[in-house]
Amino acid sequence: MERESSATNEMPEISSQTLSSRSGPAGLARTPGILALVVSAAVLIARSIWLWDPYLVLDDSFISYRYAVHLAYGKGLVWNLGERVEGYTNFLWTVLLAAGARWLDLPALSRVLALAAGVGTLWLLVRLGERHFAGRSSSPLLVALPPLLYAATGSEARLAVSGMETLLFVFLLLAAVALLFLPQRDRSLAAGLVFALAAMTRPEGVMYTLLAAAVLPLDPSAPFHLARARRRQRGGWRGVEGYRISRGAGRLPPESEGGPPASTDVGYHAVTGPAAGPLSRHFSRPLRFLAAFAALYVPYFVARALYYRSFLPNTYYAKAGDFWWGRLARGWSLLLTESKLWSILPVLIAALFAIPSL
Repeated sequence: MERESSATNEMPEISSQTLSSRSGPAGLARTPGILALVVSAAVLIARSIWLWDPYLVLDDSFISYRYAVHLAYGKGLVWNLGERVEGYTNFLWTVLLAAGARWLDLPALSRVLALAAGVGTLWLLVRLGERHFAGRSSSPLLVALPPLLYAATGSEARLAVSGMETLLFVFLLLAAVALLFLPQRDRSLAAGLVFALAAMTRPEGVMYTLLAAAVLPLDPSAPFHLARARRRQRGGWRGVEGYRISRGAGRLPPESEGGPPASTDVGYHAVTGPAAGPLSRHFSRPLRFLAAFAALYVPYFVARALYYRSFLPNTYYAKAGDFWWGRLARGWSLLLTESKLWSILPVLIAALFAIPSL
């Protein structure tokens, strides 16, 4: 009887501790993120509805509409029937529009898809913020700022009603980055596939893919705040998944002299030397990432090249076929104009100052 009474007295205490440690804090921790998502989505949707004017649909969108209609009715991805010219640069967006071209109004459909992609981007920003800023005293504010800034930027609402593919492209890029940099397990294959979808939405997706592949050997899969905590704990040593950054060259000092703990199971190597272990281990992630990208993008590229008998879209030859320095100057001028128009420069400057805090 004494054993039974003691057992019954202990069980409620254990279960209450388990419930409070697993469900309560986790739910409270998600509350700022959920609130930030709801508020930012409401802001973006409200601004888009305010601009919901048929005259604000960009003329370039109607190029995709015409191709989508011909594809939906079995005429092929063409502008003029019987003439194969690639006059668009947004294959995935055009195919999505073609899926509803028989039954839906394409300007309205394109706006709904763009707005849905914008809300998806807000959700990704919240999730990235929750992972990246976890454990900081100001994490609720830091989690809320990215989606709120994104929703409050005037260009996003304008793009949502433009009928263009830009917001879908942004969503796919951010989704691929999230798969690469904040996973609990290696998701290089999934990230490569999503980058391929982005490159099928906009040609410059290939450029972002190559940039991501160049960064991957640095192994950024560990959250930055974890690396920062390790650096502080070890008095200047920074261990990130097999990397060591020391104040001087030479061998690792013992733990008593400020080196990493002897019991650590994380491998280290000098930042000036090669990684410990074979090179295949060091570059396995980018290789898997590029293989997944190529598995989807290369068949698409070959198929469209055979279909149109051209490696690049017709718009490239019409607008940027010959390189000359005046194009770069004009592009730089347009970039500055757009940045001033949508007040992006202050945000970019603030972002530059925030980089060291990562």
